[in-house]
Amino acid sequence: MKNDPLNKIAETLLGAKSVDILTHENMDGDAIGSSAALCLALKKKGIESRVITEDDTAEYLQFLEKGCIVRAQDAEGTADVCAIVDCGDASRFPERVKYFKNAPVTVCVDHHATSEGAADLNYVVPDAAAAGELVFDLIKEMGTELDTDIAEEIFAAIVTDTGKFMFQNTTKKSFEIVCELFDTGFDHYEVSKMLYENDPSRKIRLHGDAVSRAESMCGGRLMYTSATKEMLERNGAYMEDSEGIVSILRSIKGVEI
Repeated sequence: MKNDPLNKIAETLLGAKSVDILTHENMDGDAIGSSAALCLALKKKGIESRVITEDDTAEYLQFLEKGCIVRAQDAEGTADVCAIVDCGDASRFPERVKYFKNAPVTVCVDHHATSEGAADLNYVVPDAAAAGELVFDLIKEMGTELDTDIAEEIFAAIVTDTGKFMFQNTTKKSFEIVCELFDTGFDHYEVSKMLYENDPSRKIRLHGDAVSRAESMCGGRLMYTSATKEMLERNGAYMEDSEGIVSILRSIKGVEI
């Protein structure tokens, strides 16, 4: 798929009076971080902007909302431009399709290789570690000055999608962007603490439950488990609390899958 020039996308956003931002359902750190960062950057330019969601933000990510989140049931009207971030097709936001289809102009900023580039203007870079990296580039192209709030969002997007910079998708650019974020004076430790040292006890119990029932195959190279409805009820947990179980299994010596 051929990308549209980033400066053209920036000009389109800057020429709008209002911008709706959509990301995939069950938002992770990259989804909310990249979407909220773009929303904050647009607001700094005097453009009315909101991130429309169809489900509640996971508890550990709620500090990233920063006044940008509007639930679909409360979102009235259609914006001049609708931007989809960290997803590339309407199946990822089934309850909010109308905001995308009814917008006069649509934009897609994504890093998934499966992205269909369903918008009028598309910027899809599968080599990017996170959508947050692409939104960072877009914000710079828009000429918006970075501040601590935007830096927190971009940092959260990158640090979560790179697995604390351990995943193979991490690149030199990932670190270069974070270095520039540090110039704003944002508190990376506070963001990291909120993301990784702020778990409710129910989540820890659920993780222990899931790990205790894990089974291995292929001589220990593959491990799998599940989080069942019964386990959620037993631990007073929610499905969002299952985030991180895969990382625990992957950290076991010899496990590849």
